[in-house]
Amino acid sequence: MADRAVASGDDRISALPLDLRLRLLSLLPADEAVRSSELSREWRGLWKEMRRLCLRFVGLERFETAEGFNKFVNHLIVLRGHLPLDKFKIDVRESETAEQYPYVNLWIQYALICKVRVLDVFCEALAEDPIQLTVPLVSERLTTLNFTDVDFDCSALVDSKLSLDFSGCPLLKSLSMQRCSIWVHKISSKSLERLRIASSSSFNPLSRTWISAPSLISVELSNFFGEAPVLESMPFLQEAFIRLDMYDEGCCVGINPGVQKCGDQSCERC
Repeated sequence: MADRAVASGDDRISALPLDLRLRLLSLLPADEAVRSSELSREWRGLWKEMRRLCLRFVGLERFETAEGFNKFVNHLIVLRGHLPLDKFKIDVRESETAEQYPYVNLWIQYALICKVRVLDVFCEALAEDPIQLTVPLVSERLTTLNFTDVDFDCSALVDSKLSLDFSGCPLLKSLSMQRCSIWVHKISSKSLERLRIASSSSFNPLSRTWISAPSLISVELSNFFGEAPVLESMPFLQEAFIRLDMYDEGCCVGINPGVQKCGDQSCERC
């Protein structure tokens, strides 16, 4: 039957329902989705209607230079316009410095304008020179934030009191930070239900960070550097995973593994 369809010249992929074709395109990185316009007239410009965009740069796999990738993305968002987005992902790897991607905050702002629900910023190779988040996260639709290798120390979310405030996202339910720099006095969100800070993220080593998230039902704090944070009241909490390594600033070096306390009544770390 397949041979018969090929012999007759039937274009069965283009005959698929529109929502299914859009779902197929959403599985591709943005540059490959754009190239689908070359398939036939039915596919031309269809990528603009995708509700999910993945901007991916993995070394020289698809683009010769980071500059070429930047030009492609900037051109893409101009052509696409402000159609709504469900998910937006920036996936940058195998790069030397954050200076190679001066438009990351502009791309995040574009996603917010498009009323994105899930925002992923993944900059794995920039650990020594992380992306600095400078755009304010203000959205009435955003529900999920996932950050990898992002610097929040100078973030637009940090106010004069060094508080990382997510009040501009009243529907935010899930927040994940991996290998992020979070040298702030406080993290706050009234709506947040799931929080994960792990994979060598770093807190201030000189003072504790307070976490105010009264709606939390799940929290994970593990494999981080700096002072262990202080968790305020969480009356709805159902599950928690907390791991303090012996080399964390918030962990007493004199801890007795049997009782988890060093026995010194004046020790502030026990």
